[in-house]
Amino acid sequence: FKKTHKQSKNVITLAINNRESSSMLLVDDENRLVGLKRNGVNQLYTSVKGDLKAVGFCGLHFMSPSVFNFFSDPICFSIVDEYMLLLKKGLQIGTWDIGTAYWEDIGTLTSLESAQKHFPGLNHASS
Repeated sequence: FKKTHKQSKNVITLAINNRESSSMLLVDDENRLVGLKRNGVNQLYTSVKGDLKAVGFCGLHFMSPSVFNFFSDPICFSIVDEYMLLLKKGLQIGTWDIGTAYWEDIGTLTSLESAQKHFPGLNHASS
């Protein structure tokens, strides 16, 4: 992941996979982030090279230090919305597919409980 980021011209590289959600990232044939698909509607923020594919965001990011000069003031609450603003400014955001590696969103109680079933040691509180 780190090597992919360092060898690219990306200011940010995002880890992606094939999970489904109501908000998907749109990626082109060059693995560049180009927009969002929210509630079934494609929103493009930069040019597309080749075909589009909708992918899930794993929440992992590599950022070049220079990117902090381009964030809005104040920064959007959603980092994904902030990334769309960066695309509009012409910055390149790439992606790295995690393939079949296990990943699970733990942003809801239901998904956290599912992760705890896969990793039972996570639900033990320290005393």
